[in-house]
Amino acid sequence: MNKLLVALIAGAFATAAAAQAPAADPAGKTAKEKAATVDAVTKAGSTTSSSTTDAKQAAKLTAETKKDPKPLTTTKEKAQTVDKVTKEKASP
Repeated sequence: MNKLLVALIAGAFATAAAAQAPAADPAGKTAKEKAATVDAVTKAGSTTSSSTTDAKQAAKLTAETKKDPKPLTTTKEKAQTVDKVTKEKASP
């Protein structure tokens, strides 16, 4: 009975150790080959000029928004705008 318990405990330990081992790569690549692939992809991605494109687009949007009318800040400006719109709508 003791031998059976020892065998079961040893089997449980063996199963746990096998479950924690890293799985084999299905493509058969080594760690160095994987690292080389990652480096190549990283370098290819970093050569794109997305930051330059983003900066140009931001400058374009800023120039466009500067053309927009400024918000009405005083009560007098707001009243004048309301009167103007009311007159436009009232006289077709």
